[in-house]
Amino acid sequence: MLFLFITLALFLAGALVWFVSPKLSPIPYFPTAKTDIGQIKKTLKLKKGDVCYDLGAGNGRVVFALASAKIKVVAVESNPYLVALMLVRKLFHPFGKQIKIVWQDLFRTNLQEATYIYLFVGPFLVDSIFKYILKNKGSKLRGVLFYRYFPKKVKPQKSLLYLWENKNKLKKRS
Repeated sequence: MLFLFITLALFLAGALVWFVSPKLSPIPYFPTAKTDIGQIKKTLKLKKGDVCYDLGAGNGRVVFALASAKIKVVAVESNPYLVALMLVRKLFHPFGKQIKIVWQDLFRTNLQEATYIYLFVGPFLVDSIFKYILKNKGSKLRGVLFYRYFPKKVKPQKSLLYLWENKNKLKKRS
């Protein structure tokens, strides 16, 4: 019985490493570069009372960085292994109480509370998720920050970031 338990634990640990590692995972998961976190925070211009959603939060790198700005952050992720990793990290984060982690499909997310949305998804998903955001956004939404991949109506830029502001037009932020 002990052998079975140890074998199961090793299998689960191996699966966790497989799905959390951007180099090993068959799921297209690529974390935001650490060097870009400062620019992301600067571009969002977060203030007290803001609620930022990270759709497709991955390992939570952006989530935990934004929580240190003392705002509420909602991480939405569909990969259960990455959700488990974020839940463990949340336990030890000094601003963990400001972080909500949701395990669900991005297209089922209630966005009514969001003032900003951070979005780093592959080019094959960015347009459909942006359409979902526009259809389901709440009145508080001030902007959507795109990282690396932009909607088709945005011409490719040299910048990695693009902030769509909720004024029915697109604006570039460097």
